[in-house]
Amino acid sequence: MLRFGLAFLAFLSASVFPLLAAAAPARVILLRHAEKRDDFRLCETGLERARALADQYLGAQAREPLLAPGQAPGAVFAVTLHALETAVPTTTSWKQPVVLYAVIPEEIQGFKDWRAGFPDAIAERSRWVTRLLLDDPHWTGRTVFVVWEHRGIANAALEAAHPGQQMTLRQTLGLDRLPNVPHTWPDSTYNYFWIIDFAPDGTPVNFQMKKQVFTGAYANLPANDWDMPDGLDPLVTGCKR
Repeated sequence: MLRFGLAFLAFLSASVFPLLAAAAPARVILLRHAEKRDDFRLCETGLERARALADQYLGAQAREPLLAPGQAPGAVFAVTLHALETAVPTTTSWKQPVVLYAVIPEEIQGFKDWRAGFPDAIAERSRWVTRLLLDDPHWTGRTVFVVWEHRGIANAALEAAHPGQQMTLRQTLGLDRLPNVPHTWPDSTYNYFWIIDFAPDGTPVNFQMKKQVFTGAYANLPANDWDMPDGLDPLVTGCKR
């Protein structure tokens, strides 16, 4: 009986555990939410960027699609109201919902003190979404979009202030194992994609940054280089950092 039990466990190890180990998306396309007006809304430039992202790169009829022909996103994840508003034109084009890991002011000790708890709340959501992506076989081999808050993507000061903890997607997705991944997403940079390819076991194997350069009706959107000023005057545009 014991011999049979050991054989059965060996069978489970060989057949079930590899399936769990293979539960990883083929690619994650990570981007920051668009430019904002305040803690709740995008500014006009941000709303235009949200539409442009769907029109040119991410939508079902995108002119320069980041997805392979015939491929739809496995999911579109967002974390804040800004990220939700950024994602909606894209998900509307695909007739998909936004999967929202909500962080909103009211849930963090009331609006007056919400900023004090903001990094921890974002970090918690970053860990949640990573666990879902790397543990659920539903995403195996698929491409997902993740629209996030920039301090929750990469922030060297935040990571250093919490040693031994995983505070950013850079940490939770294991991007610190790869070369050329920035340690911090700059405050002035809204116009880049991080594109990460994963092995079947969830190990990141390739990283690239792609600049968002829009054409046609959206050619006026900021196209600054990484960590360079975006040229937006808050008094004129109503956009703030």
